[in-house]
Amino acid sequence: MSSLTQPETAAVSEQQLWPFISRIHQKADRINTGFIIGFFIVGILLSFFYQTLMLGIFMGGISLALFLVMRYFYPGSFALRLITSFLYWNFGLQFLLQMHGMYEMKFIFFIALTVLLFYEDWRVVLPATVYAIATLSFIFFFRDNTIVQTYLADSQDVSLTHFLIHIFSIAFYSALCIWWAILQHEQTRESAIAAIQSANQLKMMDVNISFADNISQGNLKAEYASSQADTLGQSLLNMRESLIRANIREEREKFSALGLAKIGEILRQHADNLETLCDKVIEEVVKYMRANQGSIFVRETHGDDDKLVLMGARAWNRKKYLQKTVDIGEGLVGQAAIEKQTIFMTKVPHNYVTISSGLGEANPRSILIVPLKSEEEVVGVIELASFSLYEEFETKFMEKVGESIAATIITTRNNQRNKELLEKSKELAEQMRAQEEEIRQNMEEMQATQEEMQRKNNEIERLLKISNEKEAELQQKLTEIQKVKMESDARNEQMIEHMENYKKTLLNILDELPHKIFLKDGQGKMVLVNTVVAKAHNMSIEDLIGKSDFDFVDAKTAQEWRNQELEIIRKGSETYIFNETLSGETKRLKSTKMAFYIPHLKETGLLGIQTDVTELEKLKELVKEPARA
Repeated sequence: MSSLTQPETAAVSEQQLWPFISRIHQKADRINTGFIIGFFIVGILLSFFYQTLMLGIFMGGISLALFLVMRYFYPGSFALRLITSFLYWNFGLQFLLQMHGMYEMKFIFFIALTVLLFYEDWRVVLPATVYAIATLSFIFFFRDNTIVQTYLADSQDVSLTHFLIHIFSIAFYSALCIWWAILQHEQTRESAIAAIQSANQLKMMDVNISFADNISQGNLKAEYASSQADTLGQSLLNMRESLIRANIREEREKFSALGLAKIGEILRQHADNLETLCDKVIEEVVKYMRANQGSIFVRETHGDDDKLVLMGARAWNRKKYLQKTVDIGEGLVGQAAIEKQTIFMTKVPHNYVTISSGLGEANPRSILIVPLKSEEEVVGVIELASFSLYEEFETKFMEKVGESIAATIITTRNNQRNKELLEKSKELAEQMRAQEEEIRQNMEEMQATQEEMQRKNNEIERLLKISNEKEAELQQKLTEIQKVKMESDARNEQMIEHMENYKKTLLNILDELPHKIFLKDGQGKMVLVNTVVAKAHNMSIEDLIGKSDFDFVDAKTAQEWRNQELEIIRKGSETYIFNETLSGETKRLKSTKMAFYIPHLKETGLLGIQTDVTELEKLKELVKEPARA
C-alpha cells in the first residue's frame, strides 16, 4: 500500500496535525476545569476544619476566578495552560497555609503535575515546578520569621537534608513528567500522522476509482481530482494519454480517408468539365477544411506565356465570380508553383489578404498554399485563408488532395484535347467527302459532254492536277490524323496504367491501416477488403471478394446481421462494440459502418471500419475489478 500512495504520504504539515492536538487540549481543559473547581471546594472544606474561611474564599476564589476568566477569553490557548499550571500550586500553597504548615501537602503538587500530563506539553510543567520550589524554599529559609510562623505554626522542623530531599523529589518528578509529556506528544503525533496518511490513502483510492470510472465510460477529458498522483493514478493518467493519442490518431485517419473519399467522388462526377470540376472541388475543400476563403488556380501555357488562371473561388461558403491570373513565380501562389512545395504561413502580412463579412474585415491567422502536382508536374495551386491554424496532418491531407486533383486535371485536359482532335478529324473527313462528291460530279459532267471535255482537255488536266494535289494533301492530313490518334491512344494507355497504379496505391494504404476495412454491395457481398479482413477469415483477398455473411455463419445469424446492416444503410451510419468469433477466436471489435455509394455498381452499399479493442476492454475490466473489490 505504501508504494501506491508514496506521493500523498511524504510529509504531514503542522496545520494538518493541529486538529488532533487541539482535541487533546480541549479534553485536557475539561479535565483540568474539574480539578480546579475540585481544589477550590477542598479549600472551602479545609476552611471549616482549620478556621481559615477567609483564606479559602479569598485566595481560592481569586485562583478560580482567574482560571475561569482565562478559559472564557482564551480557550485552548497556551497562556491558559501556563496559568492552570501556576494555579495548581497556588492551591497547594493555599492548602499549606490553611493547614498551618503540613509539608505533606506537596503531594498536591504530584497530583497537579499528573493532571497536567493530559496536555501532553512539557512546558506546562515548568510554572508549577518553579512556583513550588520557590515557595518551599522561601518557607524553609524564612521559617523563623514572625509572619511565616503565624501562618505555619504547626509546621515540623525540617532539616536541610529533608528540605533538599523534598526539592529533589519535586524536581525529579517534574523531569519525569516532562519526559512523559514529550513521549505522549510524540505518540499522539505519530498516531495523527498515521490517521492522516490513512485518510489520504482512502482519498487517493476514491480519486483513482472515480477517475477509472470516468475513463471506462469514455470520458477521457475527466480531471484527476488530486494535485499529485500515486503510482496507480499515474498509470491511469498514462493510460488516458495513450487512449487520447489513439483517438486523435483514429480521428485524423478518419478525417483523411473521409475527405479523400468525398473529394474523389467529386473528381469522378465532374471529370468531363474542368471549370465545373474546379468550382465543386474548391467548394468542398473550403467547407471540409473550415476555411473562410479559398481559391484554385489552374496552369495554362500558350507558347512562352505561362500563367496560373483562377478557376474557382469561395468565401463564407459563397461562390465568388472573380477573374485573376498570376505569373509563375509571382507572389506566394506563383512561388509555390515554381518551387513545387507547400507554403504554410501563420504570420500573414497586413496587406496580403483580407477576410470580409457583414460584420467587418480582418486578417486571417493562417494561409495554406498547396501546389497541385502529379509526378513533379505542377498543373495548378490551391490557396486557403482561415482564422484558425492548421495542424500538420491537415497540411498533409491537402497535399494528398492536391495530387488527386492534379491527376484528374491532367486526365480532363487529355480528354478535352482528344475530343477536340476527334472533332477536327470529323471535319476533315466531311471536307474529303465533299471534295469527292465534287470530283464525282465533275467526272459525270465530263462523261456527259465528251465534246466539251475535249475542248476543255487542258482545263481538265489542270483540274486533275489540282485534284491530285488536294488528294495528296488530304492523304497527308489523314496520315497526320492517324499519327495524332496513335499518340493519343498511347497517352490514354499511360493514363490508364497511372490510374491502375493509383488504385493499387490506395489499396496498399488500406492494407497498412491497423483496421478491418471492407465494402459490401447492396446484396451484402464483399466488393473491397483489406489484408486485415482477409487474415481474420484465413482467406486471400481474391477468395473473399463476392462472399457474404451467409458463407461464414448460420442462415439465421447471417440474416440478423443483414437486417442490421440494411438498417444502418437507411440511417446513414452507426458505431458500436461487439464480439466476433472467427476460426475459434473471439475478439472485441469497435465497428463503424456507414452507407456508401459504389459508382461502378451504381448502387449504395455498406462501408465498414473495425478496430480491435480486445486488449483495451481487458484493461478496462482490470481497472474495474479493484473498484468492485
